[in-house]
Parts: sequence; C-alpha cells; structure tokens
Amino acid sequence: MELINDSMTRAFEKNTVEHNASTLFTLGERYRVADGVEQDYMRAKLYYELAAGRGHTQAQYHLGITHDKGYGVEQHYNKAKYYFEQAAEQGHVKAQYNLGVLHHNGRGVEQDFEKAKYYYELAAGQGDARAHANLGHLYYNGMGVEQDFKQAKYYYEQATEQGDALAQSNLGHLYYNGDGMEQDFKRAIMLQLVAVMPRVGPFEFFGIM
Repeated sequence: MELINDSMTRAFEKNTVEHNASTLFTLGERYRVADGVEQDYMRAKLYYELAAGRGHTQAQYHLGITHDKGYGVEQHYNKAKYYFEQAAEQGHVKAQYNLGVLHHNGRGVEQDFEKAKYYYELAAGQGDARAHANLGHLYYNGMGVEQDFKQAKYYYEQATEQGDALAQSNLGHLYYNGDGMEQDFKRAIMLQLVAVMPRVGPFEFFGIM
C-alpha cells in the first residue's frame, strides 16, 4: 500500500504549478509525517514554501517550525521569525504565541519582553492557554511590565481553567508563598497534586509549539 501511495503522490506532483495552496500544503504534510511516502523534510519544506507563497497560513507556520527546530535545514531563528510573522498577521494563534517566545528568549531577535507580551496577548485573546501561562510568568517576574502578583495569578488561573499543568503548578507556588494573596498551603498543595508535575515555580515558562 505504501508503494501505491508513493507512486500516486509522485504522479500528483508532476503538475504542482497548477495545484492550489491547500493541495501543496497537504503534499508537504505527507512528506513531513511520512504518510504513504518516505519522510523527507526537504521536500516537505519545498511544498510548504509553494503553499506559503500562495498565502497558506498553516504552511507559513510550519515553515517557521521547520527553521526554528532545524528540520532538514540549518536552524535559523531569523527565518523562523519571518514565517511566524507572516502567519501571525493572518491570525494564526500558534504563530503569535511562538513570536512571543522568540522575543521572550531573544532568539533571532534582541530580547524584548514588551514585544513578547504583545504577541502573548494576541494569542491569549484567542484563548491560547500557554500564552496565558507565559503572561503570568512575565507579570510574576516583572519582565517588560511592573511586577504584579495579582495579574500573574489572573493569567495562571486563565490557563489553569484550560487544564494547563504548568500554570496550575505555578499558581500553587503563588499560594504557597502568599505572593499578592493570603498564604494558603492547602490550596497550594492541591494545585500541585492536580498538576501532577514537579513543583517548578513561576520562573518556568513554555517554549515553541
């Protein structure tokens, strides 16, 4: 079956110029995940580029991931940023979040917590749990904003309501220390147990996804 799928894919590729963006993206996905063909990140990148040139948002996002992670190419954060920006401008929530991470870490750009906050807020506005969690991290540590434990608590709660384990753990840390609130050991322990993860504290935040 794999050989049949591969031959069908090869035949389909001969007319790529006429393919629309969605078809090109699908071809890229097949090579990325080895769906009926041998895994080939370079070929996946080729089809993502063709689709991205036609304005395909998911293709732009995946090109950002390709360059950020170095899948079949040399790792290049500037190129990752370029493609994430293209997707983010079209409202792609993960691309917005990832731009926040690049600015948060200073990867491919000068570290800029205010810009990180800007992109996290865009993603959080679309309900992204990790963006909420990372906004909590910024407010807890006073990065690009005035330190504000109540705001940190708010964002950790937003992420926790979506089942985010790291945010739950960090929220438990706030209750344990009594940061900006009355100290509550019972609630802190409950949150830590529910999170089912090591007690890492609000110095931890999420990376690229």
